[in-house]
Amino acid sequence: MKKIVKKLKTNAGFTLAETLMTVLILLMVAGVVAEGLPSAVTAYSKAVDAANAQVLLSTTVNALRGELSTARDVHFTGSDVIYISSATGSKTKIYKGKTDDNRDTIMIQDFLKYDESGPQDADNNKPRSLVSKGAVTNNLQIVYGNVKWHDSGKTILNFHNITVIKENSILASIDDLYIRCLNLKDDTSAESGD
Repeated sequence: MKKIVKKLKTNAGFTLAETLMTVLILLMVAGVVAEGLPSAVTAYSKAVDAANAQVLLSTTVNALRGELSTARDVHFTGSDVIYISSATGSKTKIYKGKTDDNRDTIMIQDFLKYDESGPQDADNNKPRSLVSKGAVTNNLQIVYGNVKWHDSGKTILNFHNITVIKENSILASIDDLYIRCLNLKDDTSAESGD
């Protein structure tokens, strides 16, 4: 019985003051973490947007090169590039347009099929983005400033100011992209696009 009474009289455990101090310290640490968390999330979001913008820019450059390096009869209408695609045999247009969800982007449209007898009316081919919707993540937009011939022989296209934008902020850009058109004839049939 004396052992039980002795155990009851020991002061093992935490006092109310110690418990309150521990809770106060935990609240201060939680406050500091809560203050820094939005900043960390914002920094992470910006890093992800920058990485996605670089991927979109690279994908767009590859798509433009794929479309135009073997194109025939390249000419311009304003800032639109008109050509005959070697892959599809279609008269095709690359231009600055808007997607279904109203974002600015580089669009492509096949509008005439060509064969030996000349141009044929194509089905109503709807315009599509140059790059897939999967490549355009987080509401990124890709546009170019203008396009023109780089040299007097009219064999190298110069896309100026290809830019990836999100909410009016430039995330990635290329000042000048040069694409050599391999299937052009050495004549003056291609018009200037200044």
